[in-house]
Amino acid sequence: MTTVMASSDRERERIRPRIGRRADSAPQRVPTLRAALLTRIQGRFTRVARVGGARLGRKIGRGFADVGPPSPGARRCIIKGRVVPMVGRGIAAAKLHLDYIQREGVEQDGSKGDLYGGEPASPAAAMAAPIAKEKHQFRFIVSPEDVDHDLRLFARSLMAQVEVDLGRQLIWAAVNHHNTDNPHVHIVVRGVDAQGLGLRIDGDYIARKMRWRAQEIATRELGTRSPADVERQLDGEVGQERLTTLDRSLERFSDGTVSVAALAVAFPARERTRMVARLRWLERLSLAEQRRPGVWALRDGWQQSLRALGERGDIIKRIHAALRSAGDVARYRVFEPDAGAGAVEGVVRRKGLHDELRGDFYVVVEDAAGQAHYVRTDAATAELVREGAIVRVSAARDTWAKPMDAVLVSAAGASGIYDPAAHQRSLAGRPLTIAGRAAAAHDVVAANVRRLKRLERHRLVAHLPDGTWRVPPDLVAQLAARDASHPRTRVRLDEIAPSLSVQMGSTAPAWLDSASPTSNYGFGAEIRRAKRERERLLPGPERAGTSAGPTGKRPGLGKES
Repeated sequence: MTTVMASSDRERERIRPRIGRRADSAPQRVPTLRAALLTRIQGRFTRVARVGGARLGRKIGRGFADVGPPSPGARRCIIKGRVVPMVGRGIAAAKLHLDYIQREGVEQDGSKGDLYGGEPASPAAAMAAPIAKEKHQFRFIVSPEDVDHDLRLFARSLMAQVEVDLGRQLIWAAVNHHNTDNPHVHIVVRGVDAQGLGLRIDGDYIARKMRWRAQEIATRELGTRSPADVERQLDGEVGQERLTTLDRSLERFSDGTVSVAALAVAFPARERTRMVARLRWLERLSLAEQRRPGVWALRDGWQQSLRALGERGDIIKRIHAALRSAGDVARYRVFEPDAGAGAVEGVVRRKGLHDELRGDFYVVVEDAAGQAHYVRTDAATAELVREGAIVRVSAARDTWAKPMDAVLVSAAGASGIYDPAAHQRSLAGRPLTIAGRAAAAHDVVAANVRRLKRLERHRLVAHLPDGTWRVPPDLVAQLAARDASHPRTRVRLDEIAPSLSVQMGSTAPAWLDSASPTSNYGFGAEIRRAKRERERLLPGPERAGTSAGPTGKRPGLGKES
């Protein structure tokens, strides 16, 4: 038997084609297509760094993993992602964002958020240590539908899979939030991996494939959703005042109108009935109109209106949670500076994240008339304002021209071309600042480029193919002209007095002395009690003249947001 097999082997070797092989070389195995692809992919992770490391990591870790879409019965998960630059105020804003997602009251027991990461590294140390080459960070909000009881295990499983997909060991930290109707986890990923290489993630991976991975993990742990679960979820969307899955389906089959006949072709009877019920609900919201039996016309911008309604619902919940007295939606206001809103004085009831991904803040201010005002602001302003303080909210004119615009014109020179690389070389070794803080030359140039990108959206400058920018010599004059043709306003938030408890015992003139409450509940009732207590603590001569004094504004805290 051995002899026969050896003879057969020799026979196969004799008739095998020899493609370009030298007579004295060893037999060469032709790699399969799969092996060739794996070798090519592996090579992307094992490159040797070039001198200086300037090009290392440019293309690796961009989320090229082959991830398929989930099955219809897969568990649902929402993931929102954002890339945050680490230049200028980005570093301070990132720290503030990380501190705020760990605030009190976000855990299941109402305690402060617990920061965790991949074992065994310390997440606090990993996120706090500065990394010189870090140009950006990634923020994710992950909201799985059915795994709120063990978000930590879910987040670690997801990030372990992301590391496999990207082929990189990541530096990340997470905080669970159970203080909303939809428990979710905040994940922050640093822009440099564990080996010190710059991290970039493909946009398609952030937009879709990471969510598919999350759904895959949840489905593997909990099993697929039953048809009854899917039906209940879709039935519950019919009467929601926000953009839903049903609306996205309607959008795909709409050219401005939707007919029952068209839906009958695309959907089974039960789904068609649900779609029609949703159209009737949109009609109640004045977002659709039935032109004739079985045909609805959708109003222009109906999807944006639904998104706005969803945001309004979130705002109402935040205001309601901030007020100490019984909430009444009729008393709720959203401060809109562009709508000519008048100034508001009141107490800061709460500040929080309006957009937990972007890091935009909100402040809830209750006035002496019992109205609650929702005020959007930026992180820098929110950091200065304290809960319990008395503030004045007003609309301020916002000029188009900024101080850096004149710098851009000067740097562009007679040619009218701004070259970021040349400008950075010219700034080397000079003391520089951004918003009063010391900054490096590359930070200043990066801030200039961000400004140019904003101006490009208004077609005031042009980005050239070689990376330079065409800047008109009269840029500042064009921006000044826009102050008249396209006026803009912004929110101004000034702290004008400390809390009522501080004012009650102060012998100096106080805001409280001239306050005139018109409501018998909420802040109005608190002002009345504080006035009585102030009269008790400061009888007779000690209180003389207090009502004619200043408001007690603390200098230096007024800031435009």
